[in-house]
Amino acid sequence: MIDIQNFKQKSIGLSILHVDANHKFLENSRNLLQKLFDNVALSDNTTSALQILKENQFDILITDIEFADEDGIEFIQELKNFSPNIKIIVITAHDTKENLLKLISLGLFKLLEKPIHAPNLVQTLYDAIISIEEQKNAQLSHEQLEEKNSLLTFLETLCQNQEIIQLHNYYKGLSITNNALIKNVGTHHITFSTSDIQLQAIQYETKTIVTSELLNSALVCKNILKLEFNSGTVNFKDFILHKTSPILRKAVRVNVESLHSVALSINEHLFLGNISIADISVEAVKLELDALPAGVHLANNSIKIDINIQNGLENVVLNADGKYLREDENDSSYSVVFMLSYDLAQKSALVKYIAKRQMELIREFKRL
Repeated sequence: MIDIQNFKQKSIGLSILHVDANHKFLENSRNLLQKLFDNVALSDNTTSALQILKENQFDILITDIEFADEDGIEFIQELKNFSPNIKIIVITAHDTKENLLKLISLGLFKLLEKPIHAPNLVQTLYDAIISIEEQKNAQLSHEQLEEKNSLLTFLETLCQNQEIIQLHNYYKGLSITNNALIKNVGTHHITFSTSDIQLQAIQYETKTIVTSELLNSALVCKNILKLEFNSGTVNFKDFILHKTSPILRKAVRVNVESLHSVALSINEHLFLGNISIADISVEAVKLELDALPAGVHLANNSIKIDINIQNGLENVVLNADGKYLREDENDSSYSVVFMLSYDLAQKSALVKYIAKRQMELIREFKRL
């Protein structure tokens, strides 16, 4: 029997799409898949599924091959043109020899027969994850392997010499930084000892960035294996070098929990979906949107962002020009970061708000 915790550890960062015309089957599938993967998408037809696959990268596809007015095998043929490495699991009641031969030629990972039992599906998904992991390891170049081995040796030296490093986390945008020591290093894990305050910050926001005067780049750790306040230690699964670092951040960002409103217009077309501020600095704002506005990525767009944040008796009002910077897809929303350009006369109120919000967050964090 598959250990679900082990499954979830291995599926971190992977995404899965299930396509089936049977809505009841899709709903049951959603309930199962969301227990196993962080990123799950569903579609009841191949046309919308192709659009989803073109706009987002998926690691695993579950699909039938029988649809009312669509050919499931042609769907697989088309998606293979732009997503050649996706693991395809077909669940169907129409597993003829002819279909099987066609699917094998398209690189089918597994063919399952309807009705499918949950344990069989879970085992197949686990096998797909292991296959993805093995492919990624096989794709590592000799230089990458040497780089990782060199990093491991260096971290082991820091550990043995008890060199002091710094851990960085964020609490609602507030930077929390404290000294730490490396207690143990393995090929796929690293353990730190640090203060209770930093452990609280790590517990709130898992992603932890490690810096040191001896490290040329920041080290990013994301997945906690174990966190213990009694021993003052945290053990992360895996770690990677990253070019960015909190010490290079130009502006302070804070989240916004007070009452506020945002209006977003692209080429004078007002975005009509739900929208809110995730965090804001004097240079940029991260907006949470329930849908992605059409053409938001295009460089020649005219983007207008009007913001009103209640700040006691003095509201923060910004009428800014925006510039698309980046986006992230969440479970049911999008996070989009826009650079801001606005009248300097409005800057004073925003600076005051950010300073006040920082003090609120410091007091709030101390009460945790």
